[in-house]
Amino acid sequence: MIPIPKPVTIPAKSYDANLITELSITADSPSAGRMAMRLLPYNVASGETAPKEFEQRFVCNDLFRAIAEVPELAAAYAAVLAAVPPTLTWSAEQAAAAADANAVDVDS
Repeated sequence: MIPIPKPVTIPAKSYDANLITELSITADSPSAGRMAMRLLPYNVASGETAPKEFEQRFVCNDLFRAIAEVPELAAAYAAVLAAVPPTLTWSAEQAAAAADANAVDVDS
């Protein structure tokens, strides 16, 4: 969860973090990209999210400029890139395991 500098209070309820409900990164080239996200107020103690009408939407149309100027975003983007190869490996292993589980033994 992402801390909120000033907690959001919704009638009789308080939310002290944001839950990222959607995160999308699109890159048309190594120098042109955008990022969009949706955030929903979240109460860490109760696990409750605010109603959808309190959702915040954020769009960054110059992703690579933001990466260059926001160190935390640069670190996060580098982490995503580093995670791609092991995630592809994990996904292939999951698919292989599912195929094995669904295989039919024709010799039986």
